Parts: sequence; C-alpha cells; structure tokens
Amino acid sequence: MEIQKKAIRLGAVAVGVCSIESLIRTNSVVLDVMPAAKSVVAIACSHSRAALDSKNLQVKQNDTMATYEKVRTVSKELAMTLEGQGHSALAIPPFLPMDMSDGKYGMVGSVDLKKAAVEAGIGSYGKSGLVLVKGFGPRVRLGAVLTSAPLKPTKKRSGFLCPEECRICLSGCPGKALPGEGKVDKRACGRVILQFGLRGMIKFVGEMIEASAERKAELLKSYPFRELWQTLASGNYYFCFVCQALCPVGKNARTHG
Repeated sequence: MEIQKKAIRLGAVAVGVCSIESLIRTNSVVLDVMPAAKSVVAIACSHSRAALDSKNLQVKQNDTMATYEKVRTVSKELAMTLEGQGHSALAIPPFLPMDMSDGKYGMVGSVDLKKAAVEAGIGSYGKSGLVLVKGFGPRVRLGAVLTSAPLKPTKKRSGFLCPEECRICLSGCPGKALPGEGKVDKRACGRVILQFGLRGMIKFVGEMIEASAERKAELLKSYPFRELWQTLASGNYYFCFVCQALCPVGKNARTHG
C-alpha cells in the first residue's frame, strides 16, 4: 500500500498492482525488458477536461504533453522509491521513445499499458478500446513500473463503467475507426490521429522526392511541412481527441463513475 499511496501523493489519480504473470498470459509484456520482474504498478494521470473540450487543437496537444510528463515523473519516482528499498524497478515509457524496428514501427510498446491498468483494477475497457477510470473516464494517460518486488495485486474491477446502450464514441469517431466491442481499426484511426506523425512524414518525403524544383519550394512553405516541423520539435503527433472528449463517463465530476 505504501507505493500506491506515494503514487497518489505524486499526482496519479488511480494506481493498482498486478502480477507480471497476468501480463505474460496474454502476451502483454516483452519479457526481456526486465526478466526479474514480479509485479507491475499501473498508474493513471488525468487530463484537463476543459482542455479536451476546447475547440483549440494546440490546447489539447499541450495538455497531452503535460499529462504524459506527469506520468513520466510519477513512474520515475515510484521506480526510484522501489530501488531505494532494495528492489529492481524501471519505469515504462508511456509515449515516446518506442521501438521503431521492423514489425513494430513504433506501434507496440514493451508493456500493454491498457491491459496492465485493467489487470491492476484501475479501470475497465470502454467501447472505444480506451481504459475508463472512475471519475475521469478515458481522460487519462497511463503508465507502468516493473519491479522485482513481490507486491500484493489489487482487486480487478468486476463491473464496467461504459454504459451498455451508449454509442457516442462509436458514432462520433471522425475516422470511423470504432466498430464496437472495444475494437479499433488502427489504420482508420491512424489516418486521422497520426496524420502528421510517421505516416505523414513518409507521405511528405515521398512527394518531395518526386516533385519538380518549383513544387519542392511550394511544399517547404506548405501547411503540412509546418505541422511536421512542429511534430518533430514538440514530440507530439496526436491530432484527434474526439473519443476522449465525447465519452460521458466521468464527464462532469470526479466523484461520478
């Protein structure tokens, strides 16, 4: 309980523990990250509701970067606390850097953070495929710490926060990427959310290679190039937050599930 209380003091809004075996059973962890790991501490840090509701994209992106930094900070502090107690511990990147090797392409992390969060009891899956946390819904970013400490697992949630009849995220998705039952068409989602990430970079560079000298000059002054530059400079490449913003779970008050 000590490590969980510290996570809350540091700014996490939810924290739980699961065994490493619960992730191994579902191929949700890369074992060579930390072969001695026995436990996983899963955390969630919250977005600003007002930021996600804003019509200003840059406000949403800024809040996303700030929330990920909070996750990094909390995860790092928890890992150092566990190491100070004589255990091995490491924080898992909640965002970048990620493995960009062939076969992964930056799309698969060393730990499935959503699975870890659900197994640790800090939330349940919604129809959007996101983890819903009581009082916050999907307006969170997730993190995890692997440790050799034999921590006691917390209880997994028995119910679901996502209302059975609700389809707001499914019908509101601009990429039509949510067919239901928690499934996500990653290609359809990527066309919207990652339009100026790696996908956009490959498209832009390909066009530059084939372009005439005059067209190259135009492309270097174009809106896509400015967004690609900003993506590289800021480290943020999210351009869609609709499913997080629309979800009614935890929409109005922290105490509401």
